[in-house]
This record gives sequence, structure tokens and C-alpha cells, in this order.
Amino acid sequence: MSLITKILVISSLILNSSLLIYLFGLIPFLLFISTLFNLGFISYLGFLLRERNELQTDFFDLLANFESYSTKLSQIYELEMFYGDDTLEDLIRSSKILINSFYSYEEKYYSSEETYDEAEPEETNLDDDNNDTEEDQSTT
Repeated sequence: MSLITKILVISSLILNSSLLIYLFGLIPFLLFISTLFNLGFISYLGFLLRERNELQTDFFDLLANFESYSTKLSQIYELEMFYGDDTLEDLIRSSKILINSFYSYEEKYYSSEETYDEAEPEETNLDDDNNDTEEDQSTT
């Protein structure tokens, strides 16, 4: 808006409000202004709730994508060609840490009644798996 338009709108509001006060009195005018503010706050609250729901949906989608990534990484690690690779092992640990941090944020900010039993990372030690295979090889 240009400066002239802003000045005209403000002066119009002041003149019209003084006319309404003169015609109907101060109390009805204040009640009218209060009603307008309340309607504005209610519409803003609805906007905020819609934004929060959209943010929550995006958060859960992001969490599902990270879980899918972690699962795919674990499947690659279990392939015979990559079994025991230190880089993949570190990536798996990092992805599990990242997913656990997402779960802690979910518990902190969202009151979710859903349970993700299958998505919770297992507390397995990948080094034990490597030690088992080394022991198996040494005994044969």
C-alpha cells in the first residue's frame, strides 16, 4: 500500500469510530471492537491449528522416510557382499541414533497414542555378529 492509502484508511477508521461512538455510545462501540478482536483471534487460532496439524503430518512422513532408509541400509548390510563393512555398520548406527532422536522429539512435542513396535531399533551389537563369524571361521 502506498503512504497516501494508509493515511486515508487510518483517518477513515478514526472518523467512522468517532461517528459510531457519537451515535450509539461508548459501551456498544467497545463491545463491537471486542467482538471483532475475538473473531480475529478465533480465526488466527484455527489457522495455527491447521499449521500444527500439517507440521505434525510432515514430521511423521519424515520419520517414516528415515525408518525406511534405516531398514534398507540394514538389508544392504546383510547382503553377503557387504557383510562386515565398517562404513555400513557406522551408517546403520547413525541412522538408528537419528531415528531415536526423532522418537524423543515425537514424545516431547506430540501426544501420539500410536505405537511403533516394529520401527523401534533393536539393541543388537553388530560387533558380536562379526565376532561370531570370526569364531565360526576359526573353528573350521
